Amino acid sequence: MAIEAIAFDCYGTLLQIHDRRHPYGTLAALSGGRLDPSPMIVPLELAGVVSTNKRSIEIDQAKLRALEADLAAELASVRPISGARETLRALRRRGYRLATASNLAPPYAEPLRRLVGGLVDVECLSFEIGAVKPSASFYAQLCSLLGCEPSEVLMVGDSLPNDRDAAMDAGLSARHIAAGDTISRALADLC
Repeated sequence: MAIEAIAFDCYGTLLQIHDRRHPYGTLAALSGGRLDPSPMIVPLELAGVVSTNKRSIEIDQAKLRALEADLAAELASVRPISGARETLRALRRRGYRLATASNLAPPYAEPLRRLVGGLVDVECLSFEIGAVKPSASFYAQLCSLLGCEPSEVLMVGDSLPNDRDAAMDAGLSARHIAAGDTISRALADLC
C-alpha cells in the first residue's frame, strides 16, 4: 500500500530542547529510578509526581520549586529543528496526513503545540492515550487516530528501538533520523 500518513517523533526529530535540566529525571532518580505511575502514561505535573510517589520521593517545597523553575527553563528553550516546519508544510502540500507521535509528560506538549501543532492533523501523545512507544498499543492507537492501516503510515524518529524497530514490528514503515541528519534530508524523496 502507498504511504498516506507520516507520523513524527517530537523531541530530537521536530523539536530540540536547548537548555536540558531533566526535572522529571531528577524525580525518577530520587524515587530509585522509576516513577509509578509514569507521567508519560498518566498526565502528571511535577507536584503530582511527588504526591503519587510520596513513599519513595522525599523532597521539600524549595527543591520542588527549583525543579519547576528547571522545567520552565527547559520549555522556554524549545526550538524547532532546522527545516522541520518547512518539511511539514511541503509534505502537507503533497497531500500526506501528518501526525506527531511521542512519549511525553504533559508540560512538553505546550511547546509542541505552539511550534508545530498547526502543521499536523493528529497528535498521538503518550500521556493522553495511556500507552508509550515502543508498545504495539501506541502504534495501534496512532493508526486509529490517523484513520489509516499500519501499512499506510510512515513513522519518522530519532530512536531506533522506539521509532523504527517498534513501528516496523507494528506493521508501519519507518525511517530513522540519525544524529546530525534532518527530516528535510531524510524525507527529500517525499517532499
